[in-house]
Amino acid sequence: MNNITIRPCDFIYPKTTLLLDGDAKYDPLQTSVSQGDLERSWRQGLELIEAVWDKWTSEYLSELRKQHYNPKKGATVPEVGEVVLLSSDKKPRSQWPLAIVTEQKISSDGVCRTVKLKTASGNIHERPTDAVIPLEKKRGAQAAQFNDQEPKRTPP
Repeated sequence: MNNITIRPCDFIYPKTTLLLDGDAKYDPLQTSVSQGDLERSWRQGLELIEAVWDKWTSEYLSELRKQHYNPKKGATVPEVGEVVLLSSDKKPRSQWPLAIVTEQKISSDGVCRTVKLKTASGNIHERPTDAVIPLEKKRGAQAAQFNDQEPKRTPP
């Protein structure tokens, strides 16, 4: 059996030697690394970072949406007090703000299709429920209370 311990750096730079031979004298000025090796290593690091980012944005956020979708009932409506990601076509996903649902807008047919949101900067937004992404965990019983206010449900 191979007794190699996987270190965090092995995910970014596989087979990197961090420990030097105890008998050898290490002089960083005598290390022979060509500019081509440095550029290649730098590009490889950028490619790995991009691959992780692509995987996170394509798979993780999609999985969050799937968790809140019930095929029989449709998408789950975020509850008042729930923390969500506020999606935007104008910004990259890394810049989507977090927001808290402050109010559900109920349409004339009794279905909530729009929610009011408050961001950390204090801005109030109104978005359709399919434009917000609920996070993994709900706040539980405290979700009904937001800033010591009763939940608001606006009738049609």
